[in-house]
Amino acid sequence: MPWKHVSPNQYERPFDALETLYRAVADSTAQFNKHHYFITSVIKLKHQPSVPALQHAWARLRHQHPKIATVPNKTGTRLVYRVPSRQELESWMQTTFQVHFKVTSNAEVFDSRAPASTHFMLHYIPHSRELLFRSPQWRIDGIGMILLQNCFLTFLSNANSCVPDFDGSEVPRLPPGFERELGFALKITGRMQNAAKKELSVFANGLQPASLRPSIMSVATPGASQRGSVSFTKLTSDKIFAESKRRGLKVTTAVQAALFLTARQYMTPQDGALMCFNTYNIRNRLHWPWNSPQGATGLFHTGRPCSIDLSSHTDFASFASSLRAHYEQDLGPLFDFMIPYVQSVQELLAAPYELVINSPGAAHVEMSSLGVMNDRLQRQFQGPSSTIEIEDWWLGVHVANRILQTFVWTWDGKLNLSCHYNDAFYKSDFVEQFCRQWALTLKKELAPYPDVSVVV
Repeated sequence: MPWKHVSPNQYERPFDALETLYRAVADSTAQFNKHHYFITSVIKLKHQPSVPALQHAWARLRHQHPKIATVPNKTGTRLVYRVPSRQELESWMQTTFQVHFKVTSNAEVFDSRAPASTHFMLHYIPHSRELLFRSPQWRIDGIGMILLQNCFLTFLSNANSCVPDFDGSEVPRLPPGFERELGFALKITGRMQNAAKKELSVFANGLQPASLRPSIMSVATPGASQRGSVSFTKLTSDKIFAESKRRGLKVTTAVQAALFLTARQYMTPQDGALMCFNTYNIRNRLHWPWNSPQGATGLFHTGRPCSIDLSSHTDFASFASSLRAHYEQDLGPLFDFMIPYVQSVQELLAAPYELVINSPGAAHVEMSSLGVMNDRLQRQFQGPSSTIEIEDWWLGVHVANRILQTFVWTWDGKLNLSCHYNDAFYKSDFVEQFCRQWALTLKKELAPYPDVSVVV
């Protein structure tokens, strides 16, 4: 699905399969003015940047990554990019970059109260020195957001440079669709459909999907999306990394095993199955330049179904063993039937809200690993006009249903865990307790030393 020049200054391509999936997921909760999986990320700076410098960096970011300014066409079937006139650029800047001088809360509180937008937005809160990036997930994924932020802060540290002319030279930097870049077959055959059904058949293994008991099951309308988090000291993190390696486990596998063991005590039935999707970053399979930071605004990931029998998984070792085997499966065969597979996943994730909100397994845990942050986002940016330093950072998604969506990442050698949830279905004290238990379970299994600690 290449971009086509359809009229003066206008380019279009169809939405790809993943973009279509996330648009459908967002639409499934639109009746409540919620966007499930709406992506948000906060950067807290050590020093106050100037608003003109932020505006300059935002304009340069659009030129470097023009997809952040695309819009759906009237029928919602195609993605549209217009090379902007000066007036159009100014209008876009006013819409998508907002400064909140009167806000006295931090960005996390602001984000939980602000409505979702169809635009890619940047909010600046001077009171807390925070930059809040917000976007529907059909525009960008988590890894892409991190790469984009690194680019933005690079521009912010060089605020004296000129913003290039918007003359169409930015168009080649519009990323292609998921299917085109990865060469997936677009003609769907019966064999491909059967293979997609077989891949998802792990969810139909005869076991009842287990649900988290603390979910407030009498509520049917989503509230606000909230976040809980814990972090480890570097000493504790080092011990966890070393022990994971000694046991032949990747850190993601070890952290998820601790998550599942923690969740198990709250799940019913105890002889049911913990079901989820595990995500995979597939940017390393792309061609240049999309396998570099230039591909930040493309959706280049996939997920694989995972079902674990709780009756036979009662300790860390059993969860870790099953998860290790799961992650070691070859993704290659999945690529042979990716399009019908994504369409089948869409039917599951974007099912009508009222049909699934109280269904078995609706209340469960999911985890996404963001990897080692230092590989994608610098802590300090030394530019000719200023030095930009990051004091704190986090990324997550809005949740409009009963899942606990967790994230894990490492930055400066410190392991961080977070959990996003909807406050209509979980109380904050339960989520805080859950996060603490998750961290302590991981510490107990991999770093059981008296001199290490968890920072809550």
